Amino acid sequence: MPSHVVDCVTKALNERAKPLRDSQVHILGVAYKRDVADVRESPALDIMHLLAERKARLSYSDPYVPRLSEPGIEVDSEPISALSQKDCAVIVTDHSCVDYKEVLRVAPLIVDTRNALRGIKDEKIFRLWVWTMANCRETLNATKAWAQQHCPSFSSWRMGNSLSNLAVSSRNLTLFFAL
Repeated sequence: MPSHVVDCVTKALNERAKPLRDSQVHILGVAYKRDVADVRESPALDIMHLLAERKARLSYSDPYVPRLSEPGIEVDSEPISALSQKDCAVIVTDHSCVDYKEVLRVAPLIVDTRNALRGIKDEKIFRLWVWTMANCRETLNATKAWAQQHCPSFSSWRMGNSLSNLAVSSRNLTLFFAL
């Protein structure tokens, strides 16, 4: 998933005619989960390392982690107001004490990986790929129709109308069903 996030950041910046290289990317939340100070196993670290490999200039804000000292990453947390000086903010951990309306106000571009800005529509918000139940149902029905046409032994009752047979990944949709 970290590489998918970096790809989304790259795409968001490119749509603003900015390359990732030398862009100032600010990570919001580096803890491994909401409202804790523990960074062990945090996806933010992998995201930061991948961004650093692509030569992005990194900074972060996390009210629970004042200093990040990891191999290859030595940086202090910055206030939310610093977002106005950055090219992109990436919400990785959605701490409950962060004022996301302030983030929206000051950040020029936001990649929201946690749906922290749900319900807010703004051109500067890029969300990770979201697969809605309507999309799943439509794909399920199309797949059932294809299987009925191309697989003579297929019986729709075995698949049912349940979406429990669906597995969705960030890159593709995979359907599992018994034939």
